[in-house]
Amino acid sequence: MVIENIVICVDNSEYARNEDFFPSRLKAQCEAAGFIVQTVLTTHPENHVGIVTFSNNQVVTNLSINEAQLITQIHKINYGGVTRFSQGIALAQLMLKHRPVRTHKCRIIVFLGSPVHLSESEATTLGKRLKKCNIFLDIVKFGDDGDEFDLLKVIVDSMNRNSLSENKFVKIPAGASICDYLLSAGVLQVSRNARTSRRNEEDEELRMALELSLRESATTGATDAPRTSTTVRNQCSLTEEEQIEMAIQLSMEEASGQDSGKREDGNINTKIMQASPLEDSEQRGTENANIDPNGETSDNSGHSSNSQSLKRQKGASQDGECEP
Repeated sequence: MVIENIVICVDNSEYARNEDFFPSRLKAQCEAAGFIVQTVLTTHPENHVGIVTFSNNQVVTNLSINEAQLITQIHKINYGGVTRFSQGIALAQLMLKHRPVRTHKCRIIVFLGSPVHLSESEATTLGKRLKKCNIFLDIVKFGDDGDEFDLLKVIVDSMNRNSLSENKFVKIPAGASICDYLLSAGVLQVSRNARTSRRNEEDEELRMALELSLRESATTGATDAPRTSTTVRNQCSLTEEEQIEMAIQLSMEEASGQDSGKREDGNINTKIMQASPLEDSEQRGTENANIDPNGETSDNSGHSSNSQSLKRQKGASQDGECEP
């Protein structure tokens, strides 16, 4: 597999606002550029991709292997300005000149949706200069603005002279899918291994997402830990019907758990209501018990005082009898 350094040139001029491609020419270009990034970086881990814009001749990202960063910066490209075709190609050529490894193959993929002001001699000179630097060029033209199709073909033909047709010119009709035309025209060549690895990455991401969701449900108390780990291991091997059945079962268990909690709360309240009359009766009993001993104590004290007074009277009477 050949290792490549690819620079994608995006046309972000005012013509990119047209909506003959859904949702607009610029958004369609960004989608196609993201597809190129994913395909190229998946094909070989040492491939590098850079992004350049035509209207302001700006380097969006230098040559990089970071797929997330490239796609993020692609979708930040804004409208504005006029396409400067020659300056954009020169900027892409300068970026490839400073590539990490000199032996890697260099390619420029141009998205063009606006008129290009070039003479035939300038187009021929541009093609010869790129060929001299061993840089391949693919031009993807969409829209019917301008009559520069012949000039763009001149560039590609001057580079394909006395060599294989590795430089391609692709014209895309309005409303068509740019990604499909890139594959059918041979601008991108996706191997079977690349497709398989990409599919495996998507399956791995799905598995990780399912595992994270199951862990979150386990932490909230929906399911216990042993069952969660078993479900995580068996989730990928289940069919869609089995997964639906498992989800229904989990929801029924959650509902039954809530009902049992409500029943327990009701039983506790009932026990509290039953215990309160007994406590009231006990309190009343203790109050009565406290009153009775006091009464007895008062009666006994009264009885003792009466007995003492009687004794005094008897003593006094006896003393009177003893007097002469």
